Amino acid sequence: KKLRYKEKNGDVLLFLTVFNGIEFIDWFLDYYRRLGVDHFFIVDNGSDDGTFDRLMKEKDVSVFQNLGSFSQSACGVFWTNHLMRQFGVGHWCFHVDMDEAFVFPDMESGRTLHDLLDYMDGHGYQSIPSVMVDIYPETLRKNKDEDPFENSMYIDSDYFFMRNELPPYNFIQGGIRARLSGRSLLMTKAPLIKMAPDVAYIANNHQHSHLPISDISSVLLHYKFIGDFIGRIDEAIERKEHFMGARFYKGIRSEIVDSEKSDTLLSECSVAYSGPNQLIELGLMTKSPQWMQKS
Repeated sequence: KKLRYKEKNGDVLLFLTVFNGIEFIDWFLDYYRRLGVDHFFIVDNGSDDGTFDRLMKEKDVSVFQNLGSFSQSACGVFWTNHLMRQFGVGHWCFHVDMDEAFVFPDMESGRTLHDLLDYMDGHGYQSIPSVMVDIYPETLRKNKDEDPFENSMYIDSDYFFMRNELPPYNFIQGGIRARLSGRSLLMTKAPLIKMAPDVAYIANNHQHSHLPISDISSVLLHYKFIGDFIGRIDEAIERKEHFMGARFYKGIRSEIVDSEKSDTLLSECSVAYSGPNQLIELGLMTKSPQWMQKS
């Protein structure tokens, strides 16, 4: 491991587990640095694509390696909870995956992450709920001259929300992966919390122990369909470390690779993504009157 962190009051921290994330590293670190993250704690689960060595070069990244089973660690929850208790108590902490971009209300209007956290602290909130929204290109055909992240420009608009008894108290399903795999995946997320000694994530970053939940919500734009997407699917199927032995990955592969259907990913539910305001208009993200008063 390589621990580089020297704690300072007010630091915003980020925690994640990764396996073979080399396609995402530059984009991910740049996005969250610009957002306002001060330090990254990353557990590498035995990557063999250069991810570990690449992360070891970053001065604001503390790197840990765990070669244990991802599935038996509850998709990395055990490892992340341990690091968050050791280094995150008293700090605002992200728990996200390397293909997720955090989006919140009015960020396109100049409101910053620190504005958001000041609002949360001022109202006694300790968690901001989120929905994972898959963002994808029109087709999986790759053009080496195109930025795969910029080329991902469509989202589905047919997400389903239902109240749930576990924080963040929403059960959310829908999106392109559900329609491709034929399986209803849990799209509920809780990516940003104020860490305390008795706080723990329960199911990846989908749910956590009880905390005061914010009156505004966020979105995690999920860039799953970039780069060597089919290669990552095959890798997940072979490893059998994901939920239900990667059964939903098999469904997606069958739909977009093995079938003879059109190669477009678009459907009648697809809309071109235009920014955070659109997410509010679609009902995928919310903001409260109190938040709007300070806009």
